[in-house]
Amino acid sequence: SVKRVPYTQRESWTIPIAAEMYGIPERALRVAIARKELSVWYPPTRTGGVSTRQMILRRDMDEWVESLKR
Repeated sequence: SVKRVPYTQRESWTIPIAAEMYGIPERALRVAIARKELSVWYPPTRTGGVSTRQMILRRDMDEWVESLKR
């Protein structure tokens, strides 16, 4: 059986999950990414390639959310 790490303990998420975790509209995250206000990364695949799935790091989300408060 596969044991998955709970979302609250992960260091990165997909855009929809990050939006859900922070209670922010997914569209707002996509706009921030397009404006280069929020960076994404592409995880490696099992075959050694690079995924097409955009991921957001927890620390980047925290920094971006803090910047909105200023």
